Amino acid sequence: MEHVGGYFLLLDFTQCKIGEGRKRGESWCLFKNGEGMMPVSDFIEKDKIKDPHNLNLELKVNGDVKQAA
Repeated sequence: MEHVGGYFLLLDFTQCKIGEGRKRGESWCLFKNGEGMMPVSDFIEKDKIKDPHNLNLELKVNGDVKQAA
């Protein structure tokens, strides 16, 4: 992994109404391109993460854990 200089965290959101739009034949792209639909973290230098294949990640909203992996 010498070619890796660091990492970003990215959240890929989709609007909730994608199912309704897909039934009408609309492209899923319409539900992924709104402002704020793909927030990206600051750059994280490689030396700050010891093992990128062994991480605990959490998504918190107002302090409440919504997702964990």
